[in-house]
Amino acid sequence: MAKSFDIIIATHENLCEGLINACQLISGIKLKNVYALSFKKNMETSNFESELDKIITTKCKENDLLILTDIIGGTPTNIAIKQMNKNKYVEIISGINLQLLLQIIINRDEGMELTDINIDDLISESRQGLMSVNKKLKDFC
Repeated sequence: MAKSFDIIIATHENLCEGLINACQLISGIKLKNVYALSFKKNMETSNFESELDKIITTKCKENDLLILTDIIGGTPTNIAIKQMNKNKYVEIISGINLQLLLQIIINRDEGMELTDINIDDLISESRQGLMSVNKKLKDFC
């Protein structure tokens, strides 16, 4: 049996909750072991770090861990990077979008382990979803 993995989506404000809700709506998959962590306005960095540690130590003890963040250089990413020095396997992807999250959830739902997922391919595919619709339609017509 494949070893599952946990996912933490750490973003500024409520983006993480919106991504989870949209992913469930589109995929029809009830997201288990997916946790949202919001860095809110006026929140102390140390509080955010404590919340991340709490999620990891209480909910993500047994499995590998994927942390998805919104922007490189932002507080959620910077705090997540500190988790790479822990004992368990941690993968961090910054620049999350809905297409990337859907691909990850579908792969996991099909039984893929985190170490078997080709992260570079997923990132490349999610980048291809970013496009100017106006230009695409103009090229098509």
